[in-house]
Amino acid sequence: MAFLFIHHDDYVILQLTGTFSRMGLKEITRRVEEIESSTDVTPNRVVDVGSVDVFDISFEDVFDFAQIRKAMPLKNPVKSAFIVDRDLTYGMTQMFKTLNDHPQITIRIVRSLAEAEAWFGESPF
Repeated sequence: MAFLFIHHDDYVILQLTGTFSRMGLKEITRRVEEIESSTDVTPNRVVDVGSVDVFDISFEDVFDFAQIRKAMPLKNPVKSAFIVDRDLTYGMTQMFKTLNDHPQITIRIVRSLAEAEAWFGESPF
């Protein structure tokens, strides 16, 4: 799996491509922690899963990630928009959204970057 972080002024885009695996999820977790610890404000994020061909992760992998994510301290509340384009990516994203119970993260599933940016521009949470 390949992934790319793109930094904008007030949010970060994470683009995922190829096969999304447990090892890729662990590497993303490490990189997110690095990004968040290096900034004064935790940025909102967009996760684009539209180019993922195969999800090679289990419920347990997603659950473990949600638990790790919950333990990561945030400097402020954040919005996390997941761009999905088909049923498979919607289902995997919905599973993570359901398992996520971090009190400072609000997740929304969207169809485009424009929709994510519009949500970011709305009043906070």
